[in-house]
Amino acid sequence: MHRGIDVMMAIDTPNHPDKELLEQYCGWIQRHRRLIKRLKQLNLISQKTRQYIREYGIRANTEELVEKMLEEKMKFLEFNPEACEYAGN
Repeated sequence: MHRGIDVMMAIDTPNHPDKELLEQYCGWIQRHRRLIKRLKQLNLISQKTRQYIREYGIRANTEELVEKMLEEKMKFLEFNPEACEYAGN
């Protein structure tokens, strides 16, 4: 997934030195742009949740605290509805 994001960013960069080669050999990734972005968001949600639990542990109100933390991050990053649903928001 991270490679897909890297390729999309490189293709989107106007003066990237490998832009033509990437478009020729990896242009098919553009057809899956939405899916790759959604998977990146789901991965970020999972990582942030795991990080939070490692740092603060699990308590009676962990669910509420994690949802609040994710809500703040998702607003800033403009997450799509599927990612928000996955996060429980």
